[in-house]
Amino acid sequence: MSLRKSIAVRCLVSLIVFLIFLASPLSADGVQTVANKKYDVWVSQSFVPAPFSPFHDCFTFTTNTLTVDACASSGPMTEVPIFGVLGMTLWIAGPIPCGGLNLHFSGTSLNGSGLPEGKDTLGAVGLGRTEGTTFGVEGIQNPSCSIATPTIQRPNPYKK
Repeated sequence: MSLRKSIAVRCLVSLIVFLIFLASPLSADGVQTVANKKYDVWVSQSFVPAPFSPFHDCFTFTTNTLTVDACASSGPMTEVPIFGVLGMTLWIAGPIPCGGLNLHFSGTSLNGSGLPEGKDTLGAVGLGRTEGTTFGVEGIQNPSCSIATPTIQRPNPYKK
């Protein structure tokens, strides 16, 4: 068999294996989701001067919503597994009204059961559509997360 045919056959076999893998559902016990979990998150704002000191917030997920505690508002959320990466998911949330800011988030989550602390983590990019702002978000699962000052008594940290 010529080298060219050999390479073509290997590519075709690799493609078939890849397509079979994508068509196979992940096992339910391998997929960890943000659904029905609460996270301590630290949010960096694009509109403040460097070094972008983050503020603390809590994200509470249900199976199809995200509540942002600092805004005291919720919006729709969708989540899907990342094929080929056991225990990771992609999630998208928004719009979240947040006092008229129209927030949207896109993120990933990771099952932390294999890590020393065993806690799930997340990372996300946030967009404030009304003001044209962006945010960086990182978080760790914490069922008892709470923000220190009630939202009504402080300025909205997502607002310019």
